[in-house]
Amino acid sequence: MTWRAWLSTIFNLAYTLSINGTVYTASDFADMVYSISCDKGGLQGIATGCLTFRLYSAIDIDLTKGTAVLFSGVNTTFYIDKADKNGHIYNVTAYDKCKNVDREFDTSDYSQYDAQGNVNTWTKAEIVGAIAIQCGFPGAGMAMYEPSVLYFNDFHGKTCRQILDELAVANAGCFYDYGRNLNFTPFYKPSTGETIAASQRTDINVKSGKSITGVYATYGLEPNVENVTGQAGSRIDVSGRYTNSSAVTRISGRIMTGGAFWWYEWSVSAAVVQDIVQLGTAISYNGKLLPIYSARYRFGADIVAEFSAGPAPIGEYKSKAERKIGYCLQRDENNGGVQITRECGLVLVPTIETE
Repeated sequence: MTWRAWLSTIFNLAYTLSINGTVYTASDFADMVYSISCDKGGLQGIATGCLTFRLYSAIDIDLTKGTAVLFSGVNTTFYIDKADKNGHIYNVTAYDKCKNVDREFDTSDYSQYDAQGNVNTWTKAEIVGAIAIQCGFPGAGMAMYEPSVLYFNDFHGKTCRQILDELAVANAGCFYDYGRNLNFTPFYKPSTGETIAASQRTDINVKSGKSITGVYATYGLEPNVENVTGQAGSRIDVSGRYTNSSAVTRISGRIMTGGAFWWYEWSVSAAVVQDIVQLGTAISYNGKLLPIYSARYRFGADIVAEFSAGPAPIGEYKSKAERKIGYCLQRDENNGGVQITRECGLVLVPTIETE
């Protein structure tokens, strides 16, 4: 039996792969794996999707870095990062456009002050939209509340990832590539779950559980200030540049609606599923709701998934001295005659000595 004939016996023939305008059928590729995960259980960061596969071709094909790849099993475009050839077999690794956010944000069209010397401000939609375009997305979709405005120093000199990560944690959610746009999904505690029959999966391993009663945060530019809801030792950590008291109140109001909930660290090594599920979707198991924050899909005759979630990111009290470590310059505090603010950046201020 030829390699291609063998593939047709183990792979769903409905799948197709498109590269450089050439459409490959399921008998041309194998070992198709899609993986994606989000940071801190969907409370912050960027979820980057990765697609790996083996492709058969009797003739040489152009699989240079950056070449677009469309796989019918996943609703996004991937771009080749690496393709190693061994005979007629190409081993390919490709990522969605979230891989591009490590580039530095281009601020050449932005200035800190206007012609009259007033401090310029921008909306979140303006900056996230610009990041989307610079990273190759056609657009962005988002529903965020914090911060109310952005200043030049909030994004100047930073990578797109750093900017997005600071916005994500302030709104307790995650950015990802969906439908080829840069989208933001806020975190919600699980309220319902899908059941996977025992015959369709391996054993589910629940490692630990933690009751969540509230939110903990230190404000990134004023780490002397702690904002909390709920009980000590059971608060999820959303500390960041913009998580001031209003941000914490809003996040807690959204997440804690209906009261406390349980966060489980868990995993399942193989489960037969019908389709890709959105991160944050929960599995119902023995009366527990187990949300999915990391997923790996193997495409064959069936879609076999590996799901997991890490431990709850609990925020713990730190002394004022501990919170100052890592912050050489603090907002609105005198630090030997130097001050840093979001609005104006580095500012020299007089030091007043008293006896």
